[in-house]
Amino acid sequence: MPAITKENFIGRSYDDYVDTYDNAKQVAHAYWVDEIPVARDLHKFMLDFRYSRRDVVFGMPHISGSRFNSNGYDVYDCVSVSYKDSVNVNVGLMFIDRDSHANLRYSVRSDSIKNEKFNAGSVGYQTKSTGNVAIAVKNAKTYLKPKALEALIKEHSAKITNGLENLSAPSYNKIYGIKEVRDSVIEEVQNMIRMGYEPATTQFKTAFETMRTEGEELLRMCRYKPRMCFVWAKPDRVTYKYGDDTTDTTVYDLANVPQDVRNKIAVLQIGDMNMPIADVGIRVTDTFFVVFV
Repeated sequence: MPAITKENFIGRSYDDYVDTYDNAKQVAHAYWVDEIPVARDLHKFMLDFRYSRRDVVFGMPHISGSRFNSNGYDVYDCVSVSYKDSVNVNVGLMFIDRDSHANLRYSVRSDSIKNEKFNAGSVGYQTKSTGNVAIAVKNAKTYLKPKALEALIKEHSAKITNGLENLSAPSYNKIYGIKEVRDSVIEEVQNMIRMGYEPATTQFKTAFETMRTEGEELLRMCRYKPRMCFVWAKPDRVTYKYGDDTTDTTVYDLANVPQDVRNKIAVLQIGDMNMPIADVGIRVTDTFFVVFV
């Protein structure tokens, strides 16, 4: 069995990885990086990159393929790249393939690449490929750098927006339901006059009671747009940034993070991933938190 366990596996399918690992071991496959059986040319690409980025961590984003191994067993021709201080934050891919003339290519894929040879939105737009491994390593060093907090915020912006919308939705639906009483307006006005402004229809009774007991909180949640503090907690430091600040702050002791932020992170750590908590925040990943302040 591989030294990589299911708990520390970085990739798409642990079971596929174990099968690939076992088969490669049985046939004495020669090219390995961090317990990952890889194609010969990818092996050189990875090691040359690691020489200049000692803290890089490789993962397996795809099920293995055998295009670059003619010996009848699977190896990996593509790896994901992250760093030891935030292994769950993928910064891109390194892989090998062949062009239309069957020439070997070394490729790097990253959100930070804008390849104008391709249309924006296409896979090629975020990919740099070359037949020269030295140039490929240079591309990897340029585009597969550790992410900054601002990049992490941008990457997860959709989850953050959805979280806020999910918090507002129940209150909005209740308020919207209250607004849908127009069919009873005439009848209710008559009843209110006749009975001393006490609602008589079921819809108005419900609306009056809801607004009396929950109205203030419902309206607050309908308009819910809290100030946010983005927090990236790494093993040796914490970087945080308030949404209305232009720069982030890095501290090396959790005690130096504002106490209200620390208290809410403690709550989020025992909550579910990507499940927003009103007036507390969202745990986006195991290390990235959005705190409502």
